[in-house]
Amino acid sequence: MRILFSTTPAFGHLLPMLPLVAAARRAGHEVAVLSHASMAASTAPTPLLPAGPSIPETLQDVTRRAEIDAMQDMAAGPVEFFVESRVGLGAEAAVAAATAFAPDFIVADMVDYLGPLAAASLGVPWAAHGAALPLDAGLASVLAEAAVARFAHYGVAPTAPVAYIDPWPDSLLRDGYTLPAERIAIRPEPHSDENSMWSRPKFADREDRPLVLVTLGTVVEDPGTLAAILDSLAALDVNVLVAPHSATDVGDRPVDPTRVHLAGFVR
Repeated sequence: MRILFSTTPAFGHLLPMLPLVAAARRAGHEVAVLSHASMAASTAPTPLLPAGPSIPETLQDVTRRAEIDAMQDMAAGPVEFFVESRVGLGAEAAVAAATAFAPDFIVADMVDYLGPLAAASLGVPWAAHGAALPLDAGLASVLAEAAVARFAHYGVAPTAPVAYIDPWPDSLLRDGYTLPAERIAIRPEPHSDENSMWSRPKFADREDRPLVLVTLGTVVEDPGTLAAILDSLAALDVNVLVAPHSATDVGDRPVDPTRVHLAGFVR
């Protein structure tokens, strides 16, 4: 089977999908990833089909066209970012790349609309991948409405996913989530970069203590919040591994090297 994985070009969306990409490749399927070219190093050895704008290009387009900050406007921002700008800038390249690959099936990041557009254009089934927790019902509704209008520009209507592939464990899910299709739960598995030279640091004479990982993810850069978290952990007898968004998140802030290690960005 030829399976095309489509994702927003951000590590928080791509990396949770890569274990499934690797599993499909090991099972003998022919796979490719549809995303911005900047993600090629992370998808290797799976080939990347470049299509759609980068995150900075998308943000710039939202600001220019809608005159809002997509990172701050939680009402209009998601629609303008995920549907209007990403589809508006990437539709033609995405459909062309998907047509050339000729997939039998498409798996799309839950807020990626280029994959579903390609699926509708080619008439192939697709599944949504829950890289993040399920969307708020209100937000899901407005995104779906915007997708109908945007897809109409290309002569197609959105098709429903055949499944919602969910790597989140049941213990982290709340009652009342609205899913776009039947949920297929898969084992959560961290992405492992085969080329990474990073290894877990040693905590000399403290390996028996609990280990706490501190990260704000790959988007939020808030030194104040990170400092408050580290201060709160200082009173506990635990080891701390910090994976900051960037080095400026920690800066010159002193840390106890016997119990706090800075991992940097690890993927």
